[in-house]
Amino acid sequence: MSHSTQVAERPVRPEQSSSRMNKSLIFFAMLLAQLLGLSAIAEEQTAESKAEWEARRKRGEAWEEANKTGICEVHHIEMEGQVVPIIYGLPQGGDIPQEARWTLFPHAEQSVSGGCVVLSEAPTTAQIKVCPQCVEAKTKWRAKQTVTK
Repeated sequence: MSHSTQVAERPVRPEQSSSRMNKSLIFFAMLLAQLLGLSAIAEEQTAESKAEWEARRKRGEAWEEANKTGICEVHHIEMEGQVVPIIYGLPQGGDIPQEARWTLFPHAEQSVSGGCVVLSEAPTTAQIKVCPQCVEAKTKWRAKQTVTK
């Protein structure tokens, strides 16, 4: 014995149909506006990100050129050759923000990173170029940070 369930169709008045359609259109319009708003934010962030990457690329090129020529790109003076230790292992976050290091004293390093893997024949020192004014600027920057904390 089978029972068939019948669903009675409810007649829809024309004003109800257009009201439902209007509500659906309003919902989709609001959803689209939100998506477009998020899209605009994403585009803005992408543009900022592209500009930031372009600035980093230019800083990297300037740093490489300074190391080739021996002239600091920030202080425009001749850099000095210096032997510094090579530090192996996973580097810890420095106490100086990268932006300050890159823009104020890019050639004030007192060591270089050798990577995470230490081999028995790995070198322990490296010859780098150091800008005396970068070193001075780094010292002053650190002193200022200590005073303001």
